[in-house]
Amino acid sequence: MIVNATGGRLASRLYDAKITIDGRAITQADVHRVLEAARRVVNNKAGQCYTLCRSGFALGETRHIQDPRGMVGDELGADMHVLSCDAAAARNLMLAVNAAI
Repeated sequence: MIVNATGGRLASRLYDAKITIDGRAITQADVHRVLEAARRVVNNKAGQCYTLCRSGFALGETRHIQDPRGMVGDELGADMHVLSCDAAAARNLMLAVNAAI
């Protein structure tokens, strides 16, 4: 089955967020904190459906890090690719797909 969506104000944006690490080794809790900070950056508007995709981490000026745990640095960043559309359009697409199977 192939599904295509062309309506519902589809949008794609890149966001980033940073937290201070203070020169210590990055833990799983730090990864969780920076991802939560990135989620807060996204402006959730009423009636919008969002999908957040992590595109990588940054440690200082070094970008595109897949797993920063155990690395040492002063600042940890997360790059997020956010896809959004109207919630009603997403719901109607899901209803159409479910009716087709």
